[in-house]
Amino acid sequence: MFIRQQQTFHSFPGESSSLNQQLSELHHEIKNKVPLVDRVSFSLYDSHLDMLRTYATSEVSENPSDVHQDYPLADCPSLKECAEKHLHRVINNIAATASPHHRYAQWLIDQGYQSSFSVPTYHHQQFIGFINFNSFEQNVFSPEVQSELMPFCELINYTINSEYSLVHSILTSAELTREIYPGARQDSDQHISRISLFSRLIAIDLASAYGLEDETIEHIHLFSRLHDIGKITIPDAILLKPTPLTPDERKIMQSHIDKGLMIIDKILDNLGSPDHPCVHTLKEIITCHHEFLDGSGYPNALKGEEIPISARIVTVANVFDALTSHRPYQQAWCIPSALLEMEKMVAMGKLDGHCVNVLRDHQEYIAQILSQYPEQDPRECLVQP
Repeated sequence: MFIRQQQTFHSFPGESSSLNQQLSELHHEIKNKVPLVDRVSFSLYDSHLDMLRTYATSEVSENPSDVHQDYPLADCPSLKECAEKHLHRVINNIAATASPHHRYAQWLIDQGYQSSFSVPTYHHQQFIGFINFNSFEQNVFSPEVQSELMPFCELINYTINSEYSLVHSILTSAELTREIYPGARQDSDQHISRISLFSRLIAIDLASAYGLEDETIEHIHLFSRLHDIGKITIPDAILLKPTPLTPDERKIMQSHIDKGLMIIDKILDNLGSPDHPCVHTLKEIITCHHEFLDGSGYPNALKGEEIPISARIVTVANVFDALTSHRPYQQAWCIPSALLEMEKMVAMGKLDGHCVNVLRDHQEYIAQILSQYPEQDPRECLVQP
């Protein structure tokens, strides 16, 4: 059954709650109106990969299979039609309707859900995902129930757009800063893409071990792109120096942490100084991605659990990328050699071994990333046309 949806657009406030928390609170209110609604969730759409993936849910589960379900939108023609035509979708009997090859539908069946109601969401006319209602009963989402749920859809749509606006306003502002900063040598787009994909891979694989929700995983994935934004303030003579840095030069290089925080604080000030969990994740990454577990890192010589898992993930992604990419002072290492070196760093107490093990377990995938986003040999940059 399809029903046309009206669109609403909102800007973000300075929310202090995650989308997971807000969905959980709204779910309690929904149960008072429609007791048979057993789950409310939001699936985020990644337009680059044409993928829908879980982002937030009203339920807190210890089941690892609840973490990070994803699937191509192209594999679900009915949802694709909803996204394109601004329609709703109701399934009265998931087991009788779903394809046996559809992983997410099978996951819903395995959890005991029997019916669903899906509503597409938009940000400034751009499709960004689906609000989903699920029930353990069949034939729940009648037209009358849909009418009961629509005011809640408006509230959920508001919270989704608020967080989406905040996250992407930060990213857009940071990108503009990179582009207009005078005289700055920026990290390559390839490096930034690799770091974000390595970080996402590690976060997904360790979601159960470290209690990472899908929402947090997405923030680590996106904000890892900004880990070295402070380097736009560092002179090329230091960034590109092919020989070891002097003590004074090293201090200047290490200042990119504080400079990065200053840049982000300015961006946040311009956005109204929002207080949101995603901001804390962003600052953790910028502040701590050069810390080592043994306390030998900088800027605060943090040790062990003092270093947030978000930063530990990005640290491992960053070290791996440094080893496997061409740098002014060294040629790229092959994947096995880089992993061997990182395992030595684990043995020395510097890196999170769980994070390094994820890379070892996914060498074929990380090879694809390195191939898809190659780094140019810096020696080639010196060749004059």
